[in-house]
Amino acid sequence: MIQGVSKKKLIVAIGSIPVALYLASAAFLFDRQSPKYFRQEVPTNEAYELRTYSPYIKAELALPADSYREAIEKGTFELERYFRGENSRRKMVVRLSPPFVSEIDPNKLSQTVRVMPNSDFLSNEKPKPNRYFWVYQVLKQDYSIDGVPKPNNPFIQTLDNKSSQVWAAHRFSGWLTEKNIQKHVQVMKEAMEKDGLKMTNFTLQELDPWWVFWLTKRNYILCRLS
Repeated sequence: MIQGVSKKKLIVAIGSIPVALYLASAAFLFDRQSPKYFRQEVPTNEAYELRTYSPYIKAELALPADSYREAIEKGTFELERYFRGENSRRKMVVRLSPPFVSEIDPNKLSQTVRVMPNSDFLSNEKPKPNRYFWVYQVLKQDYSIDGVPKPNNPFIQTLDNKSSQVWAAHRFSGWLTEKNIQKHVQVMKEAMEKDGLKMTNFTLQELDPWWVFWLTKRNYILCRLS
């Protein structure tokens, strides 16, 4: 009898682990904010929605990386230093959202794009990445471009998107593996083509950090339409 009760308690305890992880994840989700946008559902398709983003200011950085995951980690580290006071005013800068990341076509890299040197991130023992990414975060709406502190890091720049922008957004869960990303890029691409929209390059946003329970993780693939 005692063994039966102990076994039952063990089963209940094990079964409660996913629930506890979900509740812990959910508590964190409500603390994450995104830039202001007007959401519009697409009647003909549930795979994506349309978003009209209000003008915003962003801090961005171009860097080399082997994957989206590595780009997010590197970019977040450098941008966080700027946000925490490594700037012209030595003040905290309030950012509004988790980072956005998009891959840069190496053939389209212009001389005006300042890519942070690979040596600033990696030791000489690791091979040089052959991919490049933009990583950026949106700042709180209260800032003006003239009032934002200048980054000490010369490779970080602050830009003002003065006009509204329309994006298509596809939500998916799970880890940000290259396989999972490409799977959902294809889903979104096919859905947009059915509506006569062409998907070219895309931007990725991991709304929740890697340690959030994978079934509740919110990731977005965004494609700018205008």
